[in-house]
Amino acid sequence: MVAPLRYAANCDLSDPKAVSIGFNLSDCAPWALGTLPAGCKGLVWIGAATLTNAVKNLINSCANQPQLWGFYIYDEPDPHSVGAAGLKAISDYCHATCPGCKTFIVIVDGGDGITPNYAPSSIYLNTGIDYFGIDQYPVQIHIQDSQIEATITNYINNALAAGFPLAKLVPVVQCSGGDGVMIMPTASQMTRMFSAWDAGIPSPAFEYTYEWGLNSGETASLMTASAAVQAVYQQRYSAVAPPPPPPPPPPAEAFFTGTSAPAASLGNVGDVYAQVATSVSQGAPQVTVPPPVVTTTTTFWKKGSSGWVAQ
Repeated sequence: MVAPLRYAANCDLSDPKAVSIGFNLSDCAPWALGTLPAGCKGLVWIGAATLTNAVKNLINSCANQPQLWGFYIYDEPDPHSVGAAGLKAISDYCHATCPGCKTFIVIVDGGDGITPNYAPSSIYLNTGIDYFGIDQYPVQIHIQDSQIEATITNYINNALAAGFPLAKLVPVVQCSGGDGVMIMPTASQMTRMFSAWDAGIPSPAFEYTYEWGLNSGETASLMTASAAVQAVYQQRYSAVAPPPPPPPPPPAEAFFTGTSAPAASLGNVGDVYAQVATSVSQGAPQVTVPPPVVTTTTTFWKKGSSGWVAQ
């Protein structure tokens, strides 16, 4: 299942093209939360491992912001040098200051880029951080094309084996290249990567694409990608929220009858009412009793927005 929230690094959703493709979770600063397009949320970058006054001020500025979704606390903290206590303090402060918000980090695998080792990063499991991203980029010079799917699956399984719950994992999908190692994926490779991530993490809280705008040293990203690659995203994300079904047809006009004027509370706009009045009078006297004369008068009424109106 495609995640309901879609995030791309270096994408604050100020580019209408990113929104039209289907991204709706912004990589934004606190001040930009109030400027996000309708229906979009913000994942605010912190980039710190210690709860300083500056970090508190940043988090405080996001309080009571309806478009805040959460905080991106840190990217790939090294478990050998970045302790869990500092990240826990930040996550706890986020949750206390902005109730309902989510906290997130991308964990480092500790392996060689091909064979993962997430065990050292398991020190962050008890920090109260809500979600953990896995950023394996398999379209690169060190991995054969035929191994794309197996590489992604291996990384997911290793994170699970290290104790990270499936419900807390977030796929970080490669859509960049040109840094000397990563190669910009083709449309076909994008489709294959999505299939592998979907199989391993079928219901993530959000989906993370690396990246929209270019980082230093890279030459290709989703923003500059071919129309075919962008079409893969657009087709994928257009299936997330299909257009709502057309509204049901208005109820058929009802037809009422009665002998007096209709009550104001009767029926709905468009209904018709037939008021049928019957009178009986005696004919002129004759030797024999004449039959009665019956007269019937019908008045039609139609209900409008201001009530019943005789026609």
